[in-house]
Amino acid sequence: MTALVKPEDKPMRKPWNAPLVVPECPAGWVTGTPDYVGIGAQRCGTSWWYDSMRRYPGIQRSPLGKEVHYFDKYWQGNPPEDIAAEYASLFPHKPDSIVGEWTPRYLADPMAIRQLKEAAPEAKLLVMFRDPVARYRSAIARLQRLADDRGDRVLLAQMNDAIWRGYYFEQLRHVFDLFSREQVLEFGRHPVENHGQFHMTVTAIRLSSHVNGVAKRHGEVSRDIWRTLWPDRPADRVPIGHVTNGVHIPTWLGGPMRELLDRHLGDDWLARAADPATWAPVADIPDADLWAVRSAQRAEFVSWVRGKSVTDRLGRDEPRSYVEAAAGAFDPDALTIGFARRLATYKRLHLLVRDADRAMKLLSNGRPVQLVLAGKAHPRDDEGKKMVQHLFSFKWAPEIGGRVVYLDDYDLSSAARMVRGCDVWLNLPRPPLEASGTSGMKSAVNGGLQLSVLDGWWAEGYDGSNGWALPGEEDDDHGAQDHRDAAELHRLLDEEVSREFYERDADGLPRAWLARVKRSLMTNGPEFSATRMVQDYVRQFYGAGAQSSR
Repeated sequence: MTALVKPEDKPMRKPWNAPLVVPECPAGWVTGTPDYVGIGAQRCGTSWWYDSMRRYPGIQRSPLGKEVHYFDKYWQGNPPEDIAAEYASLFPHKPDSIVGEWTPRYLADPMAIRQLKEAAPEAKLLVMFRDPVARYRSAIARLQRLADDRGDRVLLAQMNDAIWRGYYFEQLRHVFDLFSREQVLEFGRHPVENHGQFHMTVTAIRLSSHVNGVAKRHGEVSRDIWRTLWPDRPADRVPIGHVTNGVHIPTWLGGPMRELLDRHLGDDWLARAADPATWAPVADIPDADLWAVRSAQRAEFVSWVRGKSVTDRLGRDEPRSYVEAAAGAFDPDALTIGFARRLATYKRLHLLVRDADRAMKLLSNGRPVQLVLAGKAHPRDDEGKKMVQHLFSFKWAPEIGGRVVYLDDYDLSSAARMVRGCDVWLNLPRPPLEASGTSGMKSAVNGGLQLSVLDGWWAEGYDGSNGWALPGEEDDDHGAQDHRDAAELHRLLDEEVSREFYERDADGLPRAWLARVKRSLMTNGPEFSATRMVQDYVRQFYGAGAQSSR
């Protein structure tokens, strides 16, 4: 087995026999020690990163190109009398710009690092890494291509060198022996919560030209969370924006609702979905037609739930009486509430049964409510799993078996059925932990109404007449907050939501409910469509990125 040969064990490098050409300094420009020097690592994407840097007009490079190779190409261990002056002469630049180079061979060459310290002791050092195995494969593939072009074979020494260049720890040790950590830009190091570990989010933020949250409040929270990356700025000036999520309407729209909107919103309305004017004709849709559509989508969903509840309960080996309960009692004309996707602790589904007596009354009074739950707790979310177990502890109550269904194996198909068929979409996150949430948007375009905490997208969508809301203020006393929110949730469900749903006129129509549905479609339809979202990304980020790359 061949031993690995490290650079310090090798003979002194041989010069490349290339004369040093000092570039001309244009009038009005200056020369000086580079502000930054990229030192590694090879085959790790440094060319991509360097090209990204060059998009900014205030960043320049040496006329000699990205890789100057001053410390590994032009002389053999015998530096000139004034190495700093000669190295500085290679970087003419505008007085108000910063300048540098990126020669990734330097990192694996301790001699180059020592000479760099002498020539540019104050320069900021840039280093990019890659999975060492992937880096090695890329290097060998390149060597093989070169060997094929020359008609010879990859040399063992070159393969050894390719292995050594993945020993990042050893290479960085030489760097930190000479340069302070403050001079080395560690993309993955959190400035406060470091703990010596690589931080993926910090890396992503530092390597991105733009950063955004996925809702207005998410942007605000993100600026506060990551302001330590910009310690000289107040939170409101941290460069993190927001583009609120939107949903692809044709994917999630139920058939009856699609037909209704096609008739009333005009040709190609989906192409104009981001324009509020497109949705204005919703106000003129006859209440009877809108109610017929909502009833049809609910009935189709309830029929599916009846069958699936039997299959799921049999799969869980439940008693026969419980298996048959929902199949017989789930009602296509009853107020149907959905809660789905992630049964995480912060989603606070337990608020529904915090007051068990009120929960039972809600399900069994003269204005019956039926509830469909779906999703899973994360395997490591023990509190979330306990919350689900707590809910299941009520299943033997007669009101629960026939009025509450938990759907197994929540997926895109069951999600589509739920957002089309549920009358109310329930979301109870603990503020400000909801980034955006999109399931409620999908429900809204189907004529479903939201009952949600004022967090995520609903903090922007709610206007007082297009759904219902729970407070979105933060409270460190979670117990007190949950007590208040549970009480308000049951008050809304009993005194407003179920009342409006079951309050019918002489024609059998819930006029107040339908007015709220129309208002929801007219406000949430355009504001939370994927069309609007993409337009925002193009205007705020992609367009700016395209301009800077020219």
